[in-house]
Amino acid sequence: MIEVEKKFQPTETQLQALLVEAEFVGEKFYSDFLYDYPDRRLFKQGFRLRNRNGNFELKILRPDFEGGTSSAEEIEDETGILEKLGFGKDSNLAEIVSREMNILASWETKRKKYKKGQFNIDVDETSFGYNVCEIEVMVENSSEAEEASTNIMTLAQEFGFSLTKLPSKLKEYFRVMKPDFYKEFYQ
Repeated sequence: MIEVEKKFQPTETQLQALLVEAEFVGEKFYSDFLYDYPDRRLFKQGFRLRNRNGNFELKILRPDFEGGTSSAEEIEDETGILEKLGFGKDSNLAEIVSREMNILASWETKRKKYKKGQFNIDVDETSFGYNVCEIEVMVENSSEAEEASTNIMTLAQEFGFSLTKLPSKLKEYFRVMKPDFYKEFYQ
């Protein structure tokens, strides 16, 4: 699956208007740990290996669409992650991470999830003070991603959201928590 998403920081009034007739799916708390090798090879390749609440996920970033909508391939099964990272399917991901990688970033998030038609809406509050609303659509293949991006932007415009591109949580984490790393990789 491919996740197509855009981050917004709507006013409380705009957010409440968006959530009218949206189905509240639930509230979750996440502890995220991002891992990489000491030479940052995964980060440099656009790979984001994270452990969220004890489960590994690998995001492979794709170029942004116009307006800052982003997409990423998400792999959540250990065999698929091992394969993308170049390890055999019989390898143990937790052991590889423990032995060869470092924690690059860590934070906690309180997320309220909503569903409105084809859109998943996540309202996130992070432990480092970055609060965002993500509107996302999951698509089967990359040929559907541009239409999903357009649909997200159209929905946001209907509610008067600013279309300014916002940084990812990870980028903002580095800006706030690890400014040297931020300068090295983002400026």
